[in-house]
Amino acid sequence: IARRTEWEAAGGRCHSLSLDLHEQWMFLRKTGQWRFTPPTHVAAALLEALRRLELEGGVAARGQRYALNSDILIGSLGALGIEPLIPSRWRSPIITTFRTPAEPAFVFSRFYQLLNTKGFTIYPGKLTAAESFRVGSIGNVDAKVMRQFVRAAGESLREMGVPVPRPAGAAP
Repeated sequence: IARRTEWEAAGGRCHSLSLDLHEQWMFLRKTGQWRFTPPTHVAAALLEALRRLELEGGVAARGQRYALNSDILIGSLGALGIEPLIPSRWRSPIITTFRTPAEPAFVFSRFYQLLNTKGFTIYPGKLTAAESFRVGSIGNVDAKVMRQFVRAAGESLREMGVPVPRPAGAAP
């Protein structure tokens, strides 16, 4: 989590009694106990997260899953006419910002609501002045879920009356 030299140098610099990580570290080393009531839910969640990471094959394997999820998301939404806002050289596979379709029939709040009714939640906030929305590729999500999301996004667009490009030969 941190270099030992940084932990040691942090002593006496915290402005909070309960959030003083240096004092917590020292107390834990001395007594084997937490200074205050332990955050058992946080510790249990961390242990479970580490167990799942190990089962998945470690950081590299998880990164590959995130990259595949992102590739499916970007390629499939692109086929629906929704393009990423950020150039590929600046993107990560964690979360992707997409341009909001310029179609008059597209209303983000309606899109968001329709996706929710189909079991998906996207990030309603935007980080730039550009009309956009964000979709995550992380968490307990795999390629199957990403394809289900894209299908739900396409259905939502059609329900809104937003023209959706169809691959050649696809049934209407």
